[in-house]
Amino acid sequence: MEVTISKDDGREATAVTHVHLIADPVPLVNIRCVVESLCITRFGKIYINPSYRLGVVADCNVACDPPLMYEWVVADANDQPFVYLEEYFPVGIYKKELALSEKFLSKDVNMSEIHLSVQVQNNKGNKGEATFYLFIPKSPRNGVCTYYGPSVLKSLVENVTIVCTDWQDPEGVGIDKYQVIVTSEGQPEKVMNEVQHRSSFPNEAVVILSPGTYNISVRITNKWGTFSKVTVTEGLQVVMPSQEEFEQLQISSWVKSLTDSGNVALATMILGTQSAITGKAEWLKISNMIVENGTSASRAVDQMVINVAEQNNEALSNIIENTNFVSLSSVESASTAVASIMETASSKEASKTIDIAARDKVINIMENMMNSLETVDIPSSGAMQTLAQNILTASAGIMIGLSDVGTKEKNCSSASAADLKTADSLEYDTSLPDDINFEVPKTPEAALRCNVKGTVKNNAIEQTAKIDQMLTKLSKNIMEKCVVGEDVTITSPNGMAMTVSMMDGKSLGGTKNIGNSGAKIAFPKNFCPAGSCDNPVTMSAKEWPSVTNAYAKNAEALSPNSHVLDIEVFTRDLDAISVSNLEKPIEVILTRSVNEGELPEPVCVNATQESSQLQVPIIYSNVNVSREKLAVNLEITPDDVNDRLFMIISHSRMPTLRNHDFFQLITNLTERNGTYDWFLSSSALKGSGRYFVGIGQFDVEFDVSLMKDPIGNGITNDILQNITTDYTLRIFTSGCYFFDKELLEWSSNGMEVYKEKSLKKLPLLIRLFTSALCG
Repeated sequence: MEVTISKDDGREATAVTHVHLIADPVPLVNIRCVVESLCITRFGKIYINPSYRLGVVADCNVACDPPLMYEWVVADANDQPFVYLEEYFPVGIYKKELALSEKFLSKDVNMSEIHLSVQVQNNKGNKGEATFYLFIPKSPRNGVCTYYGPSVLKSLVENVTIVCTDWQDPEGVGIDKYQVIVTSEGQPEKVMNEVQHRSSFPNEAVVILSPGTYNISVRITNKWGTFSKVTVTEGLQVVMPSQEEFEQLQISSWVKSLTDSGNVALATMILGTQSAITGKAEWLKISNMIVENGTSASRAVDQMVINVAEQNNEALSNIIENTNFVSLSSVESASTAVASIMETASSKEASKTIDIAARDKVINIMENMMNSLETVDIPSSGAMQTLAQNILTASAGIMIGLSDVGTKEKNCSSASAADLKTADSLEYDTSLPDDINFEVPKTPEAALRCNVKGTVKNNAIEQTAKIDQMLTKLSKNIMEKCVVGEDVTITSPNGMAMTVSMMDGKSLGGTKNIGNSGAKIAFPKNFCPAGSCDNPVTMSAKEWPSVTNAYAKNAEALSPNSHVLDIEVFTRDLDAISVSNLEKPIEVILTRSVNEGELPEPVCVNATQESSQLQVPIIYSNVNVSREKLAVNLEITPDDVNDRLFMIISHSRMPTLRNHDFFQLITNLTERNGTYDWFLSSSALKGSGRYFVGIGQFDVEFDVSLMKDPIGNGITNDILQNITTDYTLRIFTSGCYFFDKELLEWSSNGMEVYKEKSLKKLPLLIRLFTSALCG
């Protein structure tokens, strides 16, 4: 059947329907776009935006008896199929959902129409088909964009001007705007400025850049959202201003003048650049002053912290007051400025420049950004890369600053000088702490410090929850724009990573990489939390570079640099899936930061001398396993290893040759660069308590196989000889925990460290989804 619809102005459209008479109903299928804004109906046709990856879904409505099999065909206007290439169709052609890459849609500027056909077969072998006719508008062309500025730019002192002229829109809808894009190595694109098209004047955009090396391009967009992109300069060097030049800029007055005149975009660029310079300038580095003055409590350092904190607060207030959050470019600009501030503050010393007020402002700005996602049109997950990275950077910066908030210390000495300046205005908590071992501050100054730290800790409960909610909202927003088979990974420069994966239920089992640092998660085979393995699922996993929820009452036992992995799983419709009490555990490999001072230093043992003075030449050490579920590492580095050295271990008593819990020859242990490592998992150990370790050396004539049954074989100390090598020994514990959101504490229930791959990678087994931590 064929029908033609005509209008008075001469326009007409034709539709064809094929009718087949069969005994059983066939699947009835329709095709839709994942993101509706990428498929716009105009003049009776469906237009797509070739500037972005297109995702479509085949929905079966009738005779959809599972399992269903799908096969897509992508053809040109003459119904000639395109050859399947993974770079064009990145999730394949045999799933319910199909993705067409930007590379495919832009490979032929003359391509004006494509036909998407899908064939769906049910379990009875009946097949249904649907075809989607899509039209591709042409992007702006024939114009030029020119760079005006020096070949080497001095940050803040000099700026860049881009002028675009003569651009035309072949579709006749008109040019809409020009966006200046900058990229640097390893970072996503950033929209630095956006100007609306003016036909009677040159279209001019000013850009201010922080120190670095950049490529600059311009995105020219028509009113349908289709754009062309041209490069205006590559390898632009932007260098630091001198201290004198920086101080002469009078940034506050400059920003006020711009915002008063309505130039919010340029003001935001200045604030972001100021923050980047503050973090890089040698004369502003707090760590340098600590070295020079010898103490972090020195007046000079405290004053520097106060000064930088005031600058940060002023910059954040300006962002709040002058950002409208109504377009993606304005949101990206604000997020870039905030990220610059928080990246600079992502170290132990610099985090003190983010005081109580600044932390609240950062979260306020982030909430405004996330709320804007409900109204701002974002066509694909790729278009969110810059915003998402900036939100991760700000979130990680806050958590790094809060990572030691639960640490107990004398007189609360780590309280920030910036917060102490406003300590008199804080509400003073006169209630008694729950900890019966709490210390009463001995001086008024110590009391102020402890009240500041207590305020930061109490605020952290709400702030951490808000950040958790925002990042869940962010990951869901990315998921909404994905098709089954897609993975999106975003990393921040201060160590955070987020991976969002959408997959069919059968694909969830197996190992998934999280970010780029080596973190992994491996689900059990046939793990289908959405009910049926035919149902698609989405996973969001975030790796934090430091402890989160550091306010928890037992968090002081955790290293502030322990990495945390958040795992969430949703249905295809983004409903959260709760997972607990699994029969088969989930394996997670978490990275961990091993900083200087966090592990005990290896102890040098003069074994050749000490063993010669002992009646029984076994040298003993011990380790306290303070909690259940801890694992133990014993690292021995002999000066001259031999195959007669051994180690014996017992719980709660001194081990002997005939009575011990664990025995190993040193050379049978895992060796790394001359160090032999014995890892005892939490399940292998005999609970918490003190463990005693003995190291000795067998006589060369002794048959080591007799140690399989030392009592039955009548083993005595006569088979020992003096140890012939000195060695170093280091013993430490490691554990994994999840955060219990009801009890607000870290718990080891359902967690197990089961083997040790390296100091920086720690595998664990878990039986639930939550925030997991290793250290």
